[in-house]
Amino acid sequence: MNGLGQQPTVQNQEPKPSFLKAIKWRIVFPAVIVIVVVLAGGSFLIITKLQGQKVTPTPNTEQGTPPPLPQTSPQPDLTESWKQYKNNDLKFHLKYPGSWEIKEFDQKNLTASDTQAQPVVSWTSGGSGKQLNVSIAYYKPAANVILTDFVKEREKTLNLTNDVNSQTGSNQVGGVSGIMWIYSVKAQDGKTYVYETFYIPKEDKLWEFTASTPKTGDEGKTLQLFGVFLATFRFD
Repeated sequence: MNGLGQQPTVQNQEPKPSFLKAIKWRIVFPAVIVIVVVLAGGSFLIITKLQGQKVTPTPNTEQGTPPPLPQTSPQPDLTESWKQYKNNDLKFHLKYPGSWEIKEFDQKNLTASDTQAQPVVSWTSGGSGKQLNVSIAYYKPAANVILTDFVKEREKTLNLTNDVNSQTGSNQVGGVSGIMWIYSVKAQDGKTYVYETFYIPKEDKLWEFTASTPKTGDEGKTLQLFGVFLATFRFD
């Protein structure tokens, strides 16, 4: 009953957002913005720094990438200080060490045949090194001579020793292919000499280039100089 003495009933209502809650969002939201800006700026600086660095790729040797070649210095020219020899009559030239003693042979009385050589010029090494004798001569063989047969005939005329076998092989002198012959001979003085001879056919002549040195066990080093000597030979 609603009498005059009764107070009206008041219903409970949900409270509205408080003032403190509004203050809280006003503080948190700007802080979040600041953190995001700082993180973005730091990421940008890191990426920029990485892009500015040069990255050198490491060779992958497992995949067959070849390593860099070693730098080699050019070999000195041994013949740079050598003397020049030129034969106008037989039309050839070459170089030889200045310490070698040279001897030229008269070409007026020719003795060349298929068995007799005509000497042209010879050298004897000077100085304190191992003795090396070098000579150039030529034969006048029959046409279309077979070099291996010629060498076999030459073997019959020499006192070859049994301790060094005769060896033959192909080679070139002055741009012309020929045959190489290595053998040893016991001389009249009792010493054994090692010979290295090249035979080169050129027109109507069979050229003979010969080097000899006493057999001492390391004569190969002495004969290497003969190879350098032959490399300078040229027909004109």
